[in-house]
Amino acid sequence: MALGIRGKLIAVLASGILTLGLISTLSFTSLSRDVSEFESILENDITTTLTAGRMIIGFKTQVQEWKNVLIRGHDDAQRDKYWGKFNKQHKIVQQLGQEILNSSVRPDIIKTTKSFLKVHSTLIDKYTLGYNAFVNTGYDHKAGDKAVSGIDREPTKLAASIAKMALDQANSHSAHTTASANSTVVVGISTILIAMVLTLAGAMYFINRWLVIPIKQAQFQLQQLAEGQLERNIPVRKGSDEVAHMFVAMKTLQNNLNEGVGAIQGSISNLSNSSDRLHGIAETIQNGTEQQYRRTDQMATAITEMSAASSEVARHAQDAAGVANEVEKTAQTGVGT
Repeated sequence: MALGIRGKLIAVLASGILTLGLISTLSFTSLSRDVSEFESILENDITTTLTAGRMIIGFKTQVQEWKNVLIRGHDDAQRDKYWGKFNKQHKIVQQLGQEILNSSVRPDIIKTTKSFLKVHSTLIDKYTLGYNAFVNTGYDHKAGDKAVSGIDREPTKLAASIAKMALDQANSHSAHTTASANSTVVVGISTILIAMVLTLAGAMYFINRWLVIPIKQAQFQLQQLAEGQLERNIPVRKGSDEVAHMFVAMKTLQNNLNEGVGAIQGSISNLSNSSDRLHGIAETIQNGTEQQYRRTDQMATAITEMSAASSEVARHAQDAAGVANEVEKTAQTGVGT
């Protein structure tokens, strides 16, 4: 089904709107992906970083509880209290390490965490030896401290390394995600602006092609028809829209005007021929009238002459009658004598 001008313009605008909608949808989808990735950073990297920080604090707390054992261990109640806290804190640190293994996806963090848990799990036995040395020496804190001297350095270093790697990963992912989001926004806005310009340019192009140029052509053709140039070739546009119908109507108008002019010219020719015939008849009548006038004049002259002749004849007849009367009187006189 052929589209009219209205349908074509609606199609152009609809295409532009759909293009803008598609670009907006793609931009929104990309931004949603960036948001999801950022949420993943918060859920994994930041969680890992925070957990690593808690693990470091937990291990330091565990070390502090050991120092409390050495400082206050001469009191049985205090020694048992802090030794219990030490063991409890040991389990907390191990649990935090397991949480890191469950939340992190980086192989280097997982490997370092496993190393930390392995080293840390062995500390309990060494601290137990130190605890026994402390008790067996009559609560000499130097003996207890000497038994565990330096064993906290490696796990502390490993825990700090885990926290740093998790933080670096979070910062890297965050920067990448932010850059990706910014790039998506810039590309999306730029693409939308370009699509808007292209849509406007396309609409102007098709409006110019479908409306402005044909209407100017139609105006020119109508002006030529108005000036009497009926023999110009009016092009017939392809299609079945309103402009094509307008040109067909102008072509029909031209044909009708040509037929009308032809009929008028025929009537003028017939009228001219009839005028010529009437002129001939008028000349014939005029010639006949002149001849009749001349004949009438001749007849009038003849009548005048005949009237004069009649008068002469009458006069002569009267004279003859007078003579006859004289003759008769003379005769009668002669007879009488």
